[in-house]
Amino acid sequence: MIKKYIKNMRLWEIIRVYLRISLRLRFLNWFVQSFIYGTRNLKYSIHFASRVTHPDKLILSKSAEYSLSQKGGCYLECLNGIEIGEGTIIAAGVKIISANHNFEHFKEHEKNKPILIGKNCWLAANAIILPGVELGDRVIVGAGAVVTKSFPSNTVIAGVPAKVIKINQ
Repeated sequence: MIKKYIKNMRLWEIIRVYLRISLRLRFLNWFVQSFIYGTRNLKYSIHFASRVTHPDKLILSKSAEYSLSQKGGCYLECLNGIEIGEGTIIAAGVKIISANHNFEHFKEHEKNKPILIGKNCWLAANAIILPGVELGDRVIVGAGAVVTKSFPSNTVIAGVPAKVIKINQ
């Protein structure tokens, strides 16, 4: 009976520590995003060192939200919309930019298609996704890649500009 109680105590202690750290980070993320960056209508938990513009046009899956709440230095510019699928992992420093400036009037942005990132993708550190890009399911984007065009499912891409390195079956 006592051994069972001790096992349950250890499990509860592990859960309590995990939740406490997670809730602290969640609170810090919320506080910085709400009161320092002024994105009070942000409905996702984003790391305090990351930045989101036009958060009303952002659609995140739970796994992508988890990645963004843990990884700092990300920038999501959502003027034309960004949708990220379930199971997607986003590393630190990823930039996703959905709108370019107009070449004749720099204060205006061009209309473009939203950025669509499929299910079970992996965006490695410091990858940059540019306007109008659609990534299929299970696409791996290499570290530091600049994605300027769309890619189909089951591909590994890398480079500046990004090119197909491998096609997975």
